[in-house]
Amino acid sequence: MKIKDVYGNFYSIQDLTSFKNHIIKFHTKNGIPDNSIHEEEGYYFKVDQDFYNQLF
Repeated sequence: MKIKDVYGNFYSIQDLTSFKNHIIKFHTKNGIPDNSIHEEEGYYFKVDQDFYNQLF
């Protein structure tokens, strides 16, 4: 799966299950995105509802 970071650059997720699990564990509260920033290999993602919807 490919997603855009906050700068409009595409990032290819190698292990989607692991990525989703990390987002749930560290960037949500009670299953709701907390609007935090997730960094992955120099790419930055704002974990808001739109981002969450793209993943799930």
